[in-house]
Amino acid sequence: EKRYSRGFAYCHSKLANILFTRELAKRLQGTGVTTYAVHPGVVRSELVRHSSLLCLLWRLFSPFVKTAREGAQTSLHCALAEGLEPLSGKYFSDCKRTWVSPRARNNKTAERLWNVSCELLGIRWE
Repeated sequence: EKRYSRGFAYCHSKLANILFTRELAKRLQGTGVTTYAVHPGVVRSELVRHSSLLCLLWRLFSPFVKTAREGAQTSLHCALAEGLEPLSGKYFSDCKRTWVSPRARNNKTAERLWNVSCELLGIRWE
């Protein structure tokens, strides 16, 4: 509350994506609808356009940065691959299920995030 860190905010938003996906998968169980958290990797985009330092770093590391097409592959894999249904709610990177930290596997935190999100949005989930 007293200090803001862009880096921590970004990390927390990614953690929230994983936790929310886990809880959504739990709530959609048995409906035939699946959900996955995906990490596209470091993708060449306009995200750094306002930072000269980041633009320079982008150029230096460009051989290791994915194109938009390459970055989309994990999302496409999760949307189109057959047989992933039992992995609903899991985290994917480079078209495969990937390890997540213990914080990202905390069911209580996932449920709390869900409830707070619904409350803030005025949504009742039945």
